[in-house]
Amino acid sequence: MATSSNSGNKASGLAGKLGFKKGTFSGFLAVVLSGQLFYSCLQALRGPFYTQLLQMLHVNNTQFGLMFTITSISSFLTLPGGWIMNRFSVKSILITCLSVRCITILAMIYGNLSVTGLYILAAIWSLIQAVFFPTVLNGVALLSTKENKSIAFSMLEWIRRALQLGMDWILVGLLAFAGMETTLHINQIGMFKFVLLIYDLLLIPLIIMIWKAVPSNGIAADKKNKNKNKDALVGLGKVLVMPRLWLAALTALTIYWASLNNNYAVPYLQNVFKMPQNAASLIGTITSEGIGIVAAMLSGFLADKWLHSTSKMIMLSLILVAVTNLLMVFLPKNSGMTTLTVVLLMISSFGMFSAKAVYSVPASLVPMPEKYRGSAMAVNSFVCYLPNLFALTLAGQLLDRLKPVVAYNNLWMINGIVAVVGILLAAATLHFEKKDAAKKAETAEAEPAK
Repeated sequence: MATSSNSGNKASGLAGKLGFKKGTFSGFLAVVLSGQLFYSCLQALRGPFYTQLLQMLHVNNTQFGLMFTITSISSFLTLPGGWIMNRFSVKSILITCLSVRCITILAMIYGNLSVTGLYILAAIWSLIQAVFFPTVLNGVALLSTKENKSIAFSMLEWIRRALQLGMDWILVGLLAFAGMETTLHINQIGMFKFVLLIYDLLLIPLIIMIWKAVPSNGIAADKKNKNKNKDALVGLGKVLVMPRLWLAALTALTIYWASLNNNYAVPYLQNVFKMPQNAASLIGTITSEGIGIVAAMLSGFLADKWLHSTSKMIMLSLILVAVTNLLMVFLPKNSGMTTLTVVLLMISSFGMFSAKAVYSVPASLVPMPEKYRGSAMAVNSFVCYLPNLFALTLAGQLLDRLKPVVAYNNLWMINGIVAVVGILLAAATLHFEKKDAAKKAETAEAEPAK
C-alpha cells in the first residue's frame, strides 16, 4: 500500500526518476538556481575576475578585502538567524534576500559609489547572507523526500558549479571580444558591467519562479498558530540542544575544512615539484571544476540508490581523502613522483567533493518537527563554515614559516587527521540512524497487533 501511494505521488519524467514528488521539481530548481545566481555578480567572480572588480569599483586591494571582511560577519549572525528561518517561510526569505541583492548589486555596478557606500552595501549583504544560504539548504530539504535527499543536495552542488563555470566562460569570451574588437570601441570594463547587469537581472524571473513554485511552509504557513514569534524562538532553543544535529554539523565541518586545504594543490605542485604554472593551473582546474562536478553528480546517486545511506557515502569519501593525503606526506618529493602525486590529488579531490556534495544531508534528516528545520540548517551552516575563521590562516602560517616540503607535509597531515575525525563522526551518525530505523521497524510491526 505505501509503495503504491508513494509511486502515485511521484512526478513524471526525469523529475520522477530522480525521486521528486509531483509539483516540487520546478520549485526545487528555482531554489538551486537562487543558490548560485545570488553570488554570481560578486563572490563567484572574486577569483577569476579580481582585477576587473577592482577597476570597476575603483578600490584598492585593502579596501576590497575589507568589503569581504564586513560580509563575513554573516557567519556570526547565522545562529540567531535560525529564529528568522523558523518564523518565516523559505519562499518569503528567498524572495526578500534576492530582491535586496538585485537592487544593491545594481547600485554597485552603476551607482558610482564611494568606498563608504560600498562598505554599507557589504553590511547589508552580511545581514541577508546570514539567512540566505541556510534557507537554500532548507528549501532543498523541503522539496525533496527522505529517499532522494542525497540526490537533491548533490544536484545543488553540481548545478551551482556547472552554472558558474558556464557563466565564467561567457564572461571570459565577451571580455576577450571587447579586447580584440576595434570598430565598435567597446571598453572592457563597460562590457564587464553590462554582463554583470544581465546576470543581476536574471534574479527577477527567478524571484517570480520562486513565488509561483515554492510552497509556503513551517510556522508561517500555520494559520492556527497565534504565537508564531514565541514558537520560532522555542524551536531554536530545542534545536540548539540536539546532540544528533551537532554531530551532523561537526561532520560537515571536517569536510569543509578539508575542502579549504584542497585549494593548495596547485601551489604544492609548483613549489615542491617545480611544475610549470600553466600545467599546474590546468591540473587545478581539472581537480576543482571537472572532478568537482562529476563527483557531485555521482555522490547523490551512490548514496541514495546503492548505499542507501548518506553517512556511508561520507565515510567512503573521507577514507579516500585520508588515505591519499597521508600517502602524500610520506611519498618522496622528487620529479619521479610527480605523476603519482597528481593522481593522488585527483583521488583526494574526488573524495572531498563527493563528501561535500552531501554534507548537509545528515542535518536535514535529524528527527525533529519540520517547522523547526530552518533553525537546524542554520546551526549546521554556522558550525560547518567555522573553518573560515582559522583554516586558511593556519595554512598560511605553515607555508610562510616552514620550508615548502615540511609545510605541505604538515598541511596534508592535518587534512588526513581531519578526514579521520570526519569518518568517526559519520560512523557515529550512521549508528544513530540505524537505531532510528530499528525503532521504526519495531513500531511498524507492533501496529497491526493493536
